[in-house]
Amino acid sequence: MPTGWQYGNWKMTYSSQPAYLPVLNLQWDSSPLFPQSDVLPGQNNDLDSYQLENSTVVITAYGVDTPRRSNDKSLGAEWDDVYDYVGKGNISPDNNTFEIISWGYDTDGVPYAVIYETPVAATDATAGLDIESRSDTGPSETTLQAIKDALLSLGNEQITELVNQTVPLVQNGARKGSAPVVCDAFCVDNSDL
Repeated sequence: MPTGWQYGNWKMTYSSQPAYLPVLNLQWDSSPLFPQSDVLPGQNNDLDSYQLENSTVVITAYGVDTPRRSNDKSLGAEWDDVYDYVGKGNISPDNNTFEIISWGYDTDGVPYAVIYETPVAATDATAGLDIESRSDTGPSETTLQAIKDALLSLGNEQITELVNQTVPLVQNGARKGSAPVVCDAFCVDNSDL
């Protein structure tokens, strides 16, 4: 994946993660963390935002993503798309690892990413498979089917199970045209969680 390709706003449109089912309009914003650390280069801001049913309030969850290669200098380039996530403040125990296992442009030219997440012990969240898009409608149907077919063709039992559990998430358009979520000190500390 080209450096910085994942930066910006993504809509989570499909997931196997049960924890994501009750939330609406789930989005992920990724940006470089400034200032960058000399010890852990390549760290990113990780900001999730979502709504709950019958509410217009946007809830945020902030953490920092550190490239696995920054944590373990012995790893090769095949680890470039693997990140260790650490929640901040009230969600500091919510740590996991995620990997962008597929990325590209759908048949309509819209960027998409497929992300595998490890379990989060602090919350009993299971491993998950997420499909994100720059569009709140997700990847085109043709591309979505191609993604699923490619993942199933791997023959990996866990990935197959996650693909079969993947369902659409609610993106109802309530956040269309909204300004980007700003993460101030209150947000960074996850004080509302």
